[in-house]
Amino acid sequence: MFNVDEMKAMISKKGGFAQANQFRVVLPAPRTISRQTDRRGLAEDIRDINLLCKDVNLPGRQILTQERQIGMTNRKVAYGYGYEDVSMTFHLMNDYGMKRYFENWQEQIIDFETKELKYKNTYTHDIEIIQYRKGVATASKSSTTNIGFDINDNLRFDLDITKTKRGIVAPAVEVYKCKLINAFPTTLNALQLNNEQNGLLEINVQFSYDDWVST
Repeated sequence: MFNVDEMKAMISKKGGFAQANQFRVVLPAPRTISRQTDRRGLAEDIRDINLLCKDVNLPGRQILTQERQIGMTNRKVAYGYGYEDVSMTFHLMNDYGMKRYFENWQEQIIDFETKELKYKNTYTHDIEIIQYRKGVATASKSSTTNIGFDINDNLRFDLDITKTKRGIVAPAVEVYKCKLINAFPTTLNALQLNNEQNGLLEINVQFSYDDWVST
C-alpha cells in the first residue's frame, strides 16, 4: 500500500529527484585540438564551450546476444556489448566559435585537402558529463528587538525592529560523472537557416568513443 510519509522519507534520504538541467560537459580545451597558429574565431575559453551545451544524452549500454540451442530449446546468450553515439547540442553565438571548434577537431581526424587520415591517438580525447544536485539552502533566521521609550507620563512609544538573516545556498554537489574514453566528433549536423523564423541557432554534434566509465 502506498504510504505518503514513506515516500517523503525516501525522497529526503535520496537527496530529492534528479533534475535534467543540473549538468556540465567538460570538453578538451581548444588549444589541444588545434595545430593552427591562427585560431581566430575559435572558442578560446573552455568555460565558454562548456556553458554553451544545451543538452546531452548520458550513454547507455547494450548487451549483445545470439540464440543458441540448449537441449530442445533456443536460449539467448551474451557474446559482447555495444554503445550508441552520444549526442550533444550547443547554442551558437555570432562568432561561430562553437562551429569552428568542432570543424577544427574534425580536421585533426582527416585532412580534407590532402585526404590524409590521421592516427587515432592524435585526435581522440576524453569527455566528461557531470550530473549535479542542487545545493541545500539553510533556513532564514529572524530576530526581533523591542525599543520603547516614554514620550510623557501618558504616552509611550514602542518599536519592534525585525532583522532577517537570509539563508545560504550551499554549492551544487556532484552526484554522477560519466567519462567518454577516446571520444571524437563523427557527425557535425547541418545548420538550417530560415528567413521566416527568428529562432536561435543550435549545432548538434555526434560523438563516438571506445568505452565509458562512471563514478
